[in-house]
Amino acid sequence: MDFRYRGIIWLLSPGRESVRFARFGIVTHAQRGPLEFCWCIYSNGKDEDELIKNELEQRFNELQKEIKDYCGKQVQVFRYYIKKSDAEHTFEAVKRIYENEIQTNGLSPHEVIADITGGFASMSAGMTLACSLVGAPVEYIQVKYLEDNGGIYPSRQEQDWHHIRIDPRRNSPEKGKEAS
Repeated sequence: MDFRYRGIIWLLSPGRESVRFARFGIVTHAQRGPLEFCWCIYSNGKDEDELIKNELEQRFNELQKEIKDYCGKQVQVFRYYIKKSDAEHTFEAVKRIYENEIQTNGLSPHEVIADITGGFASMSAGMTLACSLVGAPVEYIQVKYLEDNGGIYPSRQEQDWHHIRIDPRRNSPEKGKEAS
């Protein structure tokens, strides 16, 4: 069974690869179906660091441009700032998005997938818990890591990336190179 999603919730971090991963996940869904909405949750960390906040604003603007360039005007992007990048704040934000904004836009929870790839680990935990509460699908983009000159870095080849997805409408987690 091939599920398509009309919306995606994404965690954005100040990391350099964050926009690239987000674009990959969002564009993949837009190519497979009628992706219409993207909620982007971000935080500047545990402290009110202006430098990080500015960097996140820059990342968000990059992401918004990438979505427009790759998907056209069909995808509405909503900015969702949270004060702290922890599990509790992320949980509450995701819960509010599912309880209010998704229904306001004429969607049901199973039509919106939450991607836990971006953000910090605590943010991913908060998002996963909120999704389990409302029965919403969750995905993670698994990236192959390579070794070079004693360092480890993510492969820049998107064919080395794949989605791992759990959708309550399925009986088990799905892993594959194609997103549904």
